[in-house]
Formats: sequence, C-alpha cells, structure tokens
Amino acid sequence: MTDSPTTGQPPTAVASAPAPLVADEAPADDTGSTMYEDEDAVSSLASLASSILEYRAIHGRTFNSARYESTYFTPNDERQNQDIDITHHYMMLLLDGKLTMAPIKPDVQNVIDVGTGNGVWAIDFADAHPSAKPSWVPPNLKFELDDATKAWAYPDNTFDFVYIRFFAGGIKDWTFLFCEAYSGGIKIGSPFNVIDDDLQEKAIREAGFDVVEAVTLKAPVGPWTADKKPAEVGRYVSLALESDMEGYTLFFATQVLGWLKEKHQEFIVSIRKMIRNYRNVYTYFLARYVWGQKPAA
Repeated sequence: MTDSPTTGQPPTAVASAPAPLVADEAPADDTGSTMYEDEDAVSSLASLASSILEYRAIHGRTFNSARYESTYFTPNDERQNQDIDITHHYMMLLLDGKLTMAPIKPDVQNVIDVGTGNGVWAIDFADAHPSAKPSWVPPNLKFELDDATKAWAYPDNTFDFVYIRFFAGGIKDWTFLFCEAYSGGIKIGSPFNVIDDDLQEKAIREAGFDVVEAVTLKAPVGPWTADKKPAEVGRYVSLALESDMEGYTLFFATQVLGWLKEKHQEFIVSIRKMIRNYRNVYTYFLARYVWGQKPAA
C-alpha cells in the first residue's frame, strides 16, 4: 500500500448511508520494493520531493511549497496533524466505523491514499487489510512524495483502490485528477463548491469510471441534535474546528483577503463564540462520498 501526500486529509454499490445522517505526508520506510519501474521516474520523484519540502511560512505556520500549482489552504505542521486525527475520528463515526463506503474486496492489495495528510487513514486501512502489499507504520505501508496535480508516475493499472479525501480548495482540475486515478475558492483558482456543483461526481464520470454512486451525509457542528450518534459526531467536529481554527483560516485571511494578524485573531474569536453557541445556532456541513469502478476490460 502506498500513501501519497499531495503538495499543499468500486462496483455497483448499494452501500447505504447511516439512516440518521443521510442529508435531505516524508517516506517512512524505503526498504521495500518500489512500484516505479522507470529510472527516470525515480529520479524525477526525488527531485520533486526535495522541492516539495520547501515549505512556505505564514505567521509561524508552514504550508505546501509555493513552487507548484496547488494552493492547498491548510498547514502541514504538527498542530494541523493533530487536528487531522480528530477529523478522521468523526469521519469514522459518520460511517459507523468504516474506512470507506466503496464496496471493495477484503483481500484488496495495491491501494493508494492521495493527499494523505498525516497518514492516519492509510495506517488504519493497512492495519485492517493485511493483504495490501508493500514501529507505528504497518509493514505493508510506505509513504511517497509526489505532486498529485501532475501526471502520476505509476504504471497503468497499478492500484486496486484509489482513495482521495479533503481536497476541496486544493484541486483546480478535478477531471484530470480522476483521470490520473483512472489510469494508474475561486480567487485562488481551486473550487470549494465541489458538493453543490457535483464536481466530484461529474469529474469521476468524465474520467471514464462507471457504476458511479454518491451519498451525502450531514455532520453537525456541536452536539445540538437530540440523536446520540449525530451529537457525538458534532462534539468532535466542534473540537476539530476549535483546536486549529487558525490553521483553517490563516491562508485565506492573510494571502487572499490581506488581513493583518490582529484582524484574523479577532475573526477566530468570533467564530469560536459561534461554535460554542450551538444551542442557539444549528449548523452543519455536508460530507460527500463518491465512488466508481473502472469498466471491465
């Protein structure tokens, strides 16, 4: 199993969503065999990795390299990595403990998690699927640095399952991304309206996948609902937002809106007050799951 951080978190599926919630990234181990057969690809990847690590610093937080087209808006530092763990937990709660809604086979082997963040999903998946081919990192998992917005260096038909999440605002061309998966914010040029405009579903179909399925789930912000499971999800959603609200908003506040640090801090305080006022302000966000299958050869 390969875990590929981005530069910046399938057959006829009848996977049903949990009823109460249906809506109206440095290599850890280089000792294993590589999936790259082309020496030029290996050399290109090594060069790319060194430049990817040229992080941008904004008010003490680090972001993905400015040398590439991706302008992913969340930091890649330890504070954000801790927040990813919380986010991963409430996403698992949404799916009743499942790692994906795609109906994959239990003995799946070659799997890639694109834009892995801190690798928490990939680590859990590798632990749950010992058949996935090649401390705290399972022996059947390795990390590789690459640019997911460019042509992928893997040979065609390398992976049995390609997993992607948390890319809203970081991808300019969703169809290209899914085409690469298939074969082996307006001002920053990367859309956030991927759910409202059905960008994911349209792009995955345009890439050539068929039997495409989609489910949209509600994730409350705060435990304002009387239902036990959504309330628990809401607690972790609010915890994730409060624990690193700075990280989620810093890039836009300073690089897009041009705010000074003081104004940004005032904004964070106002958002935290709103989150804590969940008994009077009922808010939620939508989590969209889309999956498809390559047509049989």
